[in-house]
Amino acid sequence: MDPSDETPDDAAAAEAGQAGAGAPTPAGAGGEPPAPRRRRRLDARTLAICVCVALVAAIVAGLAASALTGSDDDAANGDGDDGGIHLIDTKALLAIELTTVAGKPTTLADHLGDRPILVNLWASNCTPCIKELPLLEAASKGGAAVDFLGVDVVDQLDKAKVMASRAGVTYPWVQDPQGDFGNAVRASTIPATYLFDTDGTLLASKVDTAFKSQAELQKWIDAYT
Repeated sequence: MDPSDETPDDAAAAEAGQAGAGAPTPAGAGGEPPAPRRRRRLDARTLAICVCVALVAAIVAGLAASALTGSDDDAANGDGDDGGIHLIDTKALLAIELTTVAGKPTTLADHLGDRPILVNLWASNCTPCIKELPLLEAASKGGAAVDFLGVDVVDQLDKAKVMASRAGVTYPWVQDPQGDFGNAVRASTIPATYLFDTDGTLLASKVDTAFKSQAELQKWIDAYT
């Protein structure tokens, strides 16, 4: 075909074809242009989960900091555990009924004197107690500036007598038949040792662990008397 025979419409169509040949083909089915991307928005549930995760992380961090601070405070106190002494109602504690080896009623108040008193909780089935009692007996005979009182917790009297005899205990000891005294001093386990002033004020406590040596026991007594 002679170019001179082209009509204006034919020329326009040719130009359009040439222009389209160099253009990229649009992506998408049927040659349609892709839909514009939408920004994903967090729904209410996702936001709530994120908030919970953040709160949990904050709580964990706070507990870790508190634990570190508590460790420092305990080290400063020297006994490793105050036994929650600030939560103990010492006035009520002094009146809790205990029982003497002879079966008579008594109280901690009856045993207060002109010196601080060391009160040790034990039982005949407590292995650490068996090892600790001789240390307490030695301290009571070694010139310690405190009085001593043993409290046998929720135990059979005959078994308690046998254990006290084997340990050589000569200082006074009484029984806590129902565990009322042990609960009042917040002793979760035994042995547990408490130091009271002459007016019944609780000076210090060492709970959930026994003294390992005579020197450790004496150092603890000296620190609070």
